[in-house]
Amino acid sequence: MNREAFSWRSFLAEIISDPQEKQRLANAMGINPVTLTRWVRNPARASGKEKYPRPQIHSLQQLVASLPEYREKLIPSLLQEFPELSREDFQLPETPPRFVEPLSIPVICYETVLQAISLLAGELRFITVFDHIFNYAIQQLDPERLGLVGSLIVCTAPGSGQKVHSLRELFRIGTRPWNTEREERNIYCGAESLAGQAISTSHHYVIEDAHAYTGWLPLRPLDRGSSIAVCPIQRTGKVAACLSFISTQKRFFTRDRVQLIQKYCHLAVGAFDENQYFPLDQIELKLLPPPEKQEPYLRLFNKRVQELLLQGKAITRMEASFIVMRQLEEELIQSAALDEAVY
Repeated sequence: MNREAFSWRSFLAEIISDPQEKQRLANAMGINPVTLTRWVRNPARASGKEKYPRPQIHSLQQLVASLPEYREKLIPSLLQEFPELSREDFQLPETPPRFVEPLSIPVICYETVLQAISLLAGELRFITVFDHIFNYAIQQLDPERLGLVGSLIVCTAPGSGQKVHSLRELFRIGTRPWNTEREERNIYCGAESLAGQAISTSHHYVIEDAHAYTGWLPLRPLDRGSSIAVCPIQRTGKVAACLSFISTQKRFFTRDRVQLIQKYCHLAVGAFDENQYFPLDQIELKLLPPPEKQEPYLRLFNKRVQELLLQGKAITRMEASFIVMRQLEEELIQSAALDEAVY
């Protein structure tokens, strides 16, 4: 697209043809993705002339700020369509900060999450809430795409009369070098992990440089990461899960970033049913083996569920999955105990 023919609306239409990029841009600008579509859709006709929707000046400034690499192409096109504006309206501060700490969750995130909590139930509510939360949180925390991944780690439901002995990382999503789509994990962890410490104490923790860390906090090796922050999801003295974020950058998790993660944890409370929260005195985490040693066990999960269903017992697939999940938990705890005994 040459400079003379460049149109900011046509260019924006190309960008938002990718749904993921459309959502990312909307998040960065703090607007609804539908608004971007309105700006580029076929214009209405007024007095025989085509008439596009007119964005507010602040929105145009946000558009330019959110696409800094295209700044010098966007501004001339915007000035041509809106002659009342000047280049000064898009002027950068003399000493722009490298990153403006995000202190608040966008209103659109609150709206979408609370709507999901109100209208949906069960697994659909759960997945929808956390898809929204991770989408907005990662965009806010890592707008420069330096490398960040967020994980949801939940308490493994215990048997009747038993305590919580393990946690499970259900899924993760991030920016590169991690997967940018939701990645199912189902990895067990426990007392050997920072997530385990956060859930057992109902407190958040940050490690600024994992490779040089020699402190007392439990820490598994970080997958391609240098720093980590973990915050529990809690309600009236009970804990259900935690959000874990790993960054490729050392000392990434400033106080403001940790406070933002905590706000997302508060927003996530409604994703869980009441029986998924456990008082601290009912949490007694055991040691679990590292992920690579769990893989042979987890690979057989679906096969074991199917075998259980074929035994003819009157149980649902969900009930069979719960039974196998607890069987695997016990087997992995025993495996970790044997490894400890050897060493």
